[in-house]
Amino acid sequence: MDHYAEGAYFVVFDDGELIGCGGVFLNHRTGEAGLSWGMIHAQVHNKGIEKFFTNYRIALLKNRYPGKTYKIETSQHTFQFYHNRGFVTTGIILNGFGEGMDKYTMELKG
Repeated sequence: MDHYAEGAYFVVFDDGELIGCGGVFLNHRTGEAGLSWGMIHAQVHNKGIEKFFTNYRIALLKNRYPGKTYKIETSQHTFQFYHNRGFVTTGIILNGFGEGMDKYTMELKG
């Protein structure tokens, strides 16, 4: 993978407890950049952590890879969260992540 993609991946701790993770990527073959594998533990949702962490990663994308269109693949459960950050849905595959888990492809202009 080192030859095809670069990026960064972070873990989030709160008072010594692991509560989340997520990263950014640039695929050298396709030129795509975006957010990867972001998640915050459900017990700490709605405290602003997920917004702060996602906004941090978007700012990092814009700084590292300016002018690109940024991509994320997410589900029907979280697409609205990313829509609220400016991402636009460009495709939906029903059951794309498995039975009952639809795959939403979304993009944000950099």
